[in-house]
Amino acid sequence: MRNLTLFIPGLLGPDTYYSDDFSPKLDAIESLLARSNHTQLNTLSIFRALTDLSPIPVDPLQDVPVAAITRLLDDNERPQGVWMRADPVHLRPDRDGLILMDSFILGLSQHDALAIATEVNKVLSHYGWVLEVPYEDRWYIRMDKAPELTTTELPAMISKDIRHHLPQGKDAALFHNLLNEIQMQLFDCDVNQLRESKGELPVNSVWFWGLGSLPEHVRWDWSVVYSDDAFVRGMAALAGTPCHAVPPDFDTVFANTHEQENVLVVLQHCQAPAQYQNMMLWHQALELLENGWFKSIQEHLRWQKLHNVHIVTEGHRFSTSWLGKKRFWRKLQSPGHYRNT
Repeated sequence: MRNLTLFIPGLLGPDTYYSDDFSPKLDAIESLLARSNHTQLNTLSIFRALTDLSPIPVDPLQDVPVAAITRLLDDNERPQGVWMRADPVHLRPDRDGLILMDSFILGLSQHDALAIATEVNKVLSHYGWVLEVPYEDRWYIRMDKAPELTTTELPAMISKDIRHHLPQGKDAALFHNLLNEIQMQLFDCDVNQLRESKGELPVNSVWFWGLGSLPEHVRWDWSVVYSDDAFVRGMAALAGTPCHAVPPDFDTVFANTHEQENVLVVLQHCQAPAQYQNMMLWHQALELLENGWFKSIQEHLRWQKLHNVHIVTEGHRFSTSWLGKKRFWRKLQSPGHYRNT
């Protein structure tokens, strides 16, 4: 394998202080990070980092068209018009405002998703729009014309206060009012009352994001992609690049890759634990990556079976080759050490 790029959101941990005292043993991860060339990226956005890897022509002042790209995957044909995600969320009152939680916490079934969408569509019908729900956690609105709007990506909002991250732009007031109407419609709807009676969180809002039209094309340098992420799989479909589900370990990837191929693997083990600041789950995710991926990658680098490795996460890129082993003097640090360096 010539080049391996690992995209690992959440690798560097939660955006909060924590102690290394209870960190698991991560010799391979720490060694690869310490002996790499470390570069800070210009964006913390998961989707902009992915489009930078592509590259996909995205205006930095507009949304990454996540909705149109994931809709391509969900509908298996090229979506026409302008699309926006309107994903189900729970907003929890907090002393600092309203804290957002997504489908990772909601555990929404397709049955509940369709029932809640029916309530949302009672509001959207007044605007001439329809909410489409192909999956329980991916909801869409199709528009003939793009509103003058920029939004905040849903993954960036997990466990955050929404007050300063609502849609902005000339048409922002329309969507602020729309959110208020949807929240009132969902406040005491039957499906939410039933969910609460079972100890489940109600879906009391949606989150607008990922506005745009499908790009004409995507040029990728990857020979093959491994990902379970809908956005990445949609981009692979648009680019005509083979894309497979993520296997349990690197050895499986290596065994199915030719010597000169460039491979992208998207590993999401750490993403939700980091977003929800769950240290125990984050440590468990790191151990899975250590034992299933990084130990093997380190061995393949040592024996020059793997030429180059690039590790990309929010705001950071680490690049190394077999020559990295010569940087043995560099101090090993836990992944969280690099978050603010």
